[in-house]
Amino acid sequence: MISLRVQPPVSAQRPHAQPPGGRPPNGPFLPVTGDASVSGDAGVRPFVVTGGRTAPVDERLRIESQVIATLLAATCVLDFECRRIVDLCSAPLSVAEIAAALDLPLIVARVLVADLAAVGAVAVQEQDASVSRAVLERILEGVRAL
Repeated sequence: MISLRVQPPVSAQRPHAQPPGGRPPNGPFLPVTGDASVSGDAGVRPFVVTGGRTAPVDERLRIESQVIATLLAATCVLDFECRRIVDLCSAPLSVAEIAAALDLPLIVARVLVADLAAVGAVAVQEQDASVSRAVLERILEGVRAL
């Protein structure tokens, strides 16, 4: 289970206590530091963005699942990629669309969205078995953009 980390006062922060790369091993939350620029554009390998994980915490998360940011997301301290996902999801988007918009590998998007959903920063809505053609076309466009 991923837990929300409360930001300690600056005097209590110990930079040497953070795991390499600044990402806690159990989730997307980081203490606020100077530069949080971890992005696909900076040449960071995907396994660094996910902390080495290749499977989402919830295996049921599908690429067509619709994701929307919650009110809790505004109060969370998130790392760069997770903040970008939350910012994108002011309106519902599929996991595939998120991956395409952020130029992330699909598995990275699934892992990060599952992390955010586990702590309540985003809500995930599964599609009915009878998904509309319009939704399928949007997902296909997102996958093609990858």
